[in-house]
Parts: sequence; C-alpha cells; structure tokens
Amino acid sequence: MVAQRKRFRVRARDARTAEWEAAPFLGPNRVEVNKKFPRVDMVMSGFQGWGVGAMYLRHAGNVTNSLEVPRDAYLMILVTKGYCTFLHEGGFVDVGEDALVLVSPDDEFQMCLCGMTTLKIVRIERHLMHASVQRRFGRRPKHQIRFLPGLMTNTGRLAGAHQALTQGVRGLGDPVRPPLFKDERLLKAAEEAFVMNMLDVVPFWIDAEEGSPERLLEHEDRLRGAVAFVRVLMEADSLDGATMTEYAREAGLSLPALNHAFLDYVGVLPHEMLRNLRLDGVRRFLKAARPWQTTVDIAARKFGFRNNMRFVDWYVRLFGETPEETLAGESEG
Repeated sequence: MVAQRKRFRVRARDARTAEWEAAPFLGPNRVEVNKKFPRVDMVMSGFQGWGVGAMYLRHAGNVTNSLEVPRDAYLMILVTKGYCTFLHEGGFVDVGEDALVLVSPDDEFQMCLCGMTTLKIVRIERHLMHASVQRRFGRRPKHQIRFLPGLMTNTGRLAGAHQALTQGVRGLGDPVRPPLFKDERLLKAAEEAFVMNMLDVVPFWIDAEEGSPERLLEHEDRLRGAVAFVRVLMEADSLDGATMTEYAREAGLSLPALNHAFLDYVGVLPHEMLRNLRLDGVRRFLKAARPWQTTVDIAARKFGFRNNMRFVDWYVRLFGETPEETLAGESEG
C-alpha cells in the first residue's frame, strides 16, 4: 500500500461545525463555549498520511474540547502558543508553551483552551503504532499502550526525551514548508521512522493480557532510548562543544548512568563515540582534499584535535592507516 498525503485547511465559526470538522483527525469530540464569551473561531491546517498526520489547531475564543472514546489513533499534543488546561489521567493540569501530552485511544481527555492558543497535534494510527512496537520489541500489543508519563515538559527526568519529541513534532508536516520527500514511498518510510524514534525515547506500558499490565519499557530500555537520543545529538553536531555531563543532563541521566549505557549498547564510552565521529570527519575531509590543498595538522585542528601524537594514535587504531596515507590517496576504503 502506498502512502497518500492529503492536506487540509478548514475554519469553523460554531461549535457543532468545529466538532464535525475535527472528528476525522481527533475522533469523537465535543466543543463547549464559555457562556460569557460564546465566540467560536477554529482554524485547522495540516495533513493526514498513511499512518501519521499532523495539524495546527487554533481557537480564537475560550473553549473546552473533550475527546470521547473509543478512538482509533494515538495523539501527541504540543502547545506551541498560549496556555491551556488539560484534564488527563484524572487530574487538571495548567500548561504553557512546549508542554507535550501523549494520549492513548482509550484515554478520556479534555483541553480547555484560552483565546488564541495554538496546538500542534500529531495523529498516529493504531495499526502503525502497534506494528512499530512489534518491530522494535518483538511482540504486538493486544490492547492499547499507555505512555509514562502522559504529560511531558522541558524540565525534570525526561527533559531529554521531551526535547527529542518536540523537535520531531515541530518539524513534522509544517504547512508553511514544502514536504521533504516527494516520493510517497519515502513519505511512508519517514512516518515509520518518526514512530520508531518516538518509541526509543518514551517509556510506556503494554497490556500483555486482559487485566494484567506489564511494563515493557523497563530501566534498561529507557537507557537504550537515552543512548539513541545522545547519539542523534552527537551526529547532528559533533563540534558544538557540549560536555558529557551536558549530554547526560539532556538525556535525563547521570553521567555514570550514561557511561554504563553506552558501554552496554554501543561498546564504547560516550566521549569515545564523540571522538570517533570527529575522527571520521577528519578522514572524510582528508579524502576529499588534495595534498597541496591542506595538511594533516590543519584537518586535525578543524575537528578539535590539539595533541597531534594522540590524534595520530587514535586515527590509526580506528582506520588502520595514518592520516598522511589518507591525504595521499593511499587509503583502500
């Protein structure tokens, strides 16, 4: 089956029309207005793909939007502007910009939006979410999965996971940007990758059998997700100057925990991983240059290496050749 991305933009000026227009994306819902300010002015714009959809939702007035059950999709709701109140997991929570809430299909959820609040909402179809869980962990959920915690902010234990998710949500299907991929098969692959990356960083529960909840993502799996997140940060910019302590803080771990996790899942310490990425940058730079255009010392300093003797030793151990041989074009790779 080939993915088909359908874009939409709608506007509604009364509660019933707002409910009807939002239903294909949010599922069954009910819109209630403030009696003192009964104005409704809802704008929705976004897309719906094969397994993932994304849209901006803005209400100009003060409204309450209740999502009813059952629904057939998981929702990620990010506050991009303004503030609102969420009723989730049995309690009311006042949240501001960058708050992110994860809603499972059977969760009763309510959002009270203040005037001009804007939300970025990602819809993940149940079939894609459960297929991704099976691919990642070898077992398909019989029932819904439940995220822990349901509400995430940019502070606290899961600050790193929050940052990874919000970056993904903000960049997904922005209506003011052209799509990254034109080929529909690549669009489908991008949707699958988005969900797989989400599962790498967010703890969740899964019901193995009726009435028998089993924690699927235990401590070890959370560490694996933290390692994947730090690797993404390192690969995105290996020269940003961040310390290992800062990487650990972003991932929501202590530095010793991050060190142990890297040894378990990558086989090297995080600083060795970062050093190898920089060494690879040096090698690619030397392979692309000519001997009369640059020197090994210039290349090493460009990627943050100051001790030439240690740099050469690390380079030879990683690539099996000296940097001079790479620059001279004597590399076999």
